[in-house]
Amino acid sequence: MKAVIGAVVVGMASVLVQAARKRYDAVEIEADEPPARLLTPAEREFDAMVDEVADGMRSVKKVLTHGFNVTAEFWSGSRKQTWHADYEFDSETGNYKWSCPYPSAGEPRRFGDEVRRRIRGEGSEYW
Repeated sequence: MKAVIGAVVVGMASVLVQAARKRYDAVEIEADEPPARLLTPAEREFDAMVDEVADGMRSVKKVLTHGFNVTAEFWSGSRKQTWHADYEFDSETGNYKWSCPYPSAGEPRRFGDEVRRRIRGEGSEYW
């Protein structure tokens, strides 16, 4: 008798698990991600400008842009380590704020100044 009751319980549990799996598979999961934002023409132009400035500087390893914010990765003088500088550029004036672990280093300021000159449409001091 106990064996029959045990078999019935196991059978019912199996049916419930299968029903739950079917229900779970049928539920569509929606991601809470907003649609990707397209870059404006000014942002695309700025991105290309920043890449061009970075390509002209041997000390810049890579740059990442997000709108008019830039993170530049610089090589140390020995080229054994890297460090980052973060910039916030004004899209109209070219003025910028920046921060880095070595504020007295010349290369981050040179990078920011060159991007500012290009935003303003001035001639380059370095190229």
